[in-house]
Amino acid sequence: MKERLRNLIWQAFLGARLITLVSVIFSIIGAVFVYIIGALYVIDIISLTWNSKEMPSPKILTADLLIAIDLFLCGSLLLIFSYGTYDLFIQKTFTDSEKDMVIMSCPFWLRIRSVDDLKSLLLGYILIMLSITFLKQAVTIDYTSAVSLFLFAGGIFLIGLTYYLTHKR
Repeated sequence: MKERLRNLIWQAFLGARLITLVSVIFSIIGAVFVYIIGALYVIDIISLTWNSKEMPSPKILTADLLIAIDLFLCGSLLLIFSYGTYDLFIQKTFTDSEKDMVIMSCPFWLRIRSVDDLKSLLLGYILIMLSITFLKQAVTIDYTSAVSLFLFAGGIFLIGLTYYLTHKR
């Protein structure tokens, strides 16, 4: 009786893991959506630049392209999240050992062995996205005073420190 109850509970846990398929599927849908938005944004930038009578400011053009890069990175972040969630909760659930598992073809840096690996990978992408957002703001701001230049330098220092602390292991 105890063994049967234990097996029933274990089967319930295995079934509950399948709920993560919802996040996997919608993350993939979200990634495709964000990639399409990014592509349309780049097409819009090219169209506006091509049809304009005068060349747009390099600052504005750079800021717009950085927004597009940010969108593509967001799509990549969603894909990595969906792959990692699938790999951790679905694929590894139905195998007894790692040697029995069919390893999907993926680069070494994308091999996710634990939730901590997934968090580290996602954190790296989020830091890159925040850095691009900072760079976009830095390109569009006019530095007219010493205080604004000092704050810009402080921001660069903090970004560098963040990268250093996250990669120091």
